[in-house]
Amino acid sequence: MNPVVLDRLTLCYRKTLALDGVSFELPKGTVTALLGHNGAGKSTLMQALLGLLKPTSGTVRVLGADPIREGTRVRTRVGYVPDTCDAPEWVTSGELFRFLAPQYDRWDSEQEERLIERFELPLDTPLRGLSRGQRAKSMLLAAMAPRPDVLLLDETFSGLDPVARHELLGGFLDELRLDEVCVLTASHDLDLVSRVADRVILLADGQVRADGPLEEVLAEWEDAPLPQALHTLMEAHRSGRMAS
Repeated sequence: MNPVVLDRLTLCYRKTLALDGVSFELPKGTVTALLGHNGAGKSTLMQALLGLLKPTSGTVRVLGADPIREGTRVRTRVGYVPDTCDAPEWVTSGELFRFLAPQYDRWDSEQEERLIERFELPLDTPLRGLSRGQRAKSMLLAAMAPRPDVLLLDETFSGLDPVARHELLGGFLDELRLDEVCVLTASHDLDLVSRVADRVILLADGQVRADGPLEEVLAEWEDAPLPQALHTLMEAHRSGRMAS
């Protein structure tokens, strides 16, 4: 069985249909980008994979387990970087890593040390005193050091200045053990997607509208009646490629 399997996943909350019959599988050894505008359902889908939101109907399996019924088992094998830092703001990066390491039997101390040095992370500064980029680096390290089987990245590389983004992305790509992990990264940045993803799953209004390599998806949906926000993303991507 593939590490991630969704079968007609539907999820409603607060009278809103957030996901509508979503089905796909993610194999090991791939990086898949979940592409869509804000409100498309990307973060909701990630939370369903973690067992933080209960499906209204359909099934979710992560590493063969139901993340609602077997949440602890799933979350010890899944690395997750949310779109905003969810660790207590008073904790330091060093304290965070020391707290997490004993909880994971596969915590890689050597990788931790490499990324601390590469990211030049200050270990004694509370998270509230770090820049957005430094907080993102801390959260990425915390997600990768346990050597997860599934890695979920929710807009991890968005909203950073170019230098921080380059450093974060470089560290991620250099340390990624792709043969060991299945990666799902949510993004609305087509340039980023083109650099890291083997496959794109396009979400719009809670539904999968396209699934395949990025250029095939762009070609297929260039003139399709998608939300204007997605057409804007596609146009920005084409303009950037022409400029380069």
